[in-house]
Amino acid sequence: YYGIRARQKLESMNVLKTEPIKGNRAAKEKMGTLTNASPSLNRELTPREKFFHTRAVELSKMGFYENARLQTSRLGETIQKNLTGVLWLSDLFNQARGYADTLRILHLYKDFKTKEGERELSERFWKNFFPMAYAETIREFAKTYNVDPFFVKSLIRQESLFDSQSLSRAGARGLMQIMPNTGKQLSRPENNGKPFETDSLFDPDLNIRLGIKYLSQLNKRFGKNGTHILISYNAGPHILKKWLKRFQDMNDPDVFIESIPYPETRRYVKHVMRNYGIYKALYDQ
Repeated sequence: YYGIRARQKLESMNVLKTEPIKGNRAAKEKMGTLTNASPSLNRELTPREKFFHTRAVELSKMGFYENARLQTSRLGETIQKNLTGVLWLSDLFNQARGYADTLRILHLYKDFKTKEGERELSERFWKNFFPMAYAETIREFAKTYNVDPFFVKSLIRQESLFDSQSLSRAGARGLMQIMPNTGKQLSRPENNGKPFETDSLFDPDLNIRLGIKYLSQLNKRFGKNGTHILISYNAGPHILKKWLKRFQDMNDPDVFIESIPYPETRRYVKHVMRNYGIYKALYDQ
């Protein structure tokens, strides 16, 4: 988080020119093709691996993503878990919309070094680690409700790891972890009096639309202040009001974040804002 904040401050002072994350020459890799002799895997697949690989690719093409993820998991049982192997598997998981699986497997390998010993990972790694999941749906509704699509992606990554079936202990559902009562209120104008189905929040399109609509309301209420919006989204607008009153003489946004009384909310704000900085660096060209 503070690395991203330092970058932003230097950019605002015209000390640092913003450049997309690219990775150095040693770290750069071609995406490779998902064939039986994929250049990115650097070896032939065994007959058993070819079986699961073919099924995973074809099921993804047909839209049977859950089954495709299962085949990829079986394939992963025999793929060597070095950086090359996990990158190759992450491509397959992303193809099957298994973004949570991708993030979990790549998270174990963030400290890999290049042959030159530099702790810099490739652009391919970072784009799989911060994927453009559900990009078209997010773009459509972000435009409708005038919300930054990178902010939405950053929030979803923290809320659910892009798992559309995510269910929290408190009962929040789906990609943007919407509570049933909140979903019901947000859907009323468009629902034409029909009863709201709680499990409809597991539908990615509906969940994203309602979540972005809620962010739009928070934008209007709190003047597009990202920190205030995230506190409201995580802890509730009434909690934010209490803290704004308590810390009304605090003008430094970083000090304000460090003063957030709830540790979970403090971490949440930092993680989403970190995600946002990385998404912008990767994709905002």
